[in-house]
Amino acid sequence: MQGDRRDADAGFAERLHQRRREVQGGSRCGNRTVEPREHGLVVACVLRIGRTLGAKRPPKPVVVCVAGGAAMHFYTGARYTNDIDAKIFARVMLDPKELQVAYAGADGRTRLLYLDTQYNDSFALLHHGAYDDARPLELAGVDARRLGVRLLTPLDLAVSKLARFSALDRDDIRALAAAGLIDG
Repeated sequence: MQGDRRDADAGFAERLHQRRREVQGGSRCGNRTVEPREHGLVVACVLRIGRTLGAKRPPKPVVVCVAGGAAMHFYTGARYTNDIDAKIFARVMLDPKELQVAYAGADGRTRLLYLDTQYNDSFALLHHGAYDDARPLELAGVDARRLGVRLLTPLDLAVSKLARFSALDRDDIRALAAAGLIDG
């Protein structure tokens, strides 16, 4: 059983890596081209979370589980978001001003990507094992010994969208199905 899980995780990692290459090449982005730097902006914001933890390495990694539009970006590239919805599994004081990255958008206007400190997963539909099932995400520059970044599985991400079920949520579910990440 353990070997099956490792094989599934290896297959998942390869598919995610392939999707990331496709997204960065702009081939899976629906009606909007996702620029490679947008992936880097999410990484930059995650790195800021790591910096706010301080210099001392925690006894075990602080886990950050990404949901919402940021997770959609990693899986499909179908859309981009201005905020990162994430559950942080640690009791830490975070300064919201330190958890944002300013950048110039495609139109030249200044944009902001930030960690949504108001994100509350109690409004989403999630089963009790959703965070245990979340997939590890390796990000360049993020020390996995300090910060473990995970993504909700595509199915759990789709289910989490059912509580609000806005037009954007429905589009996200369709994008996950179109990418072959969930059964449509």
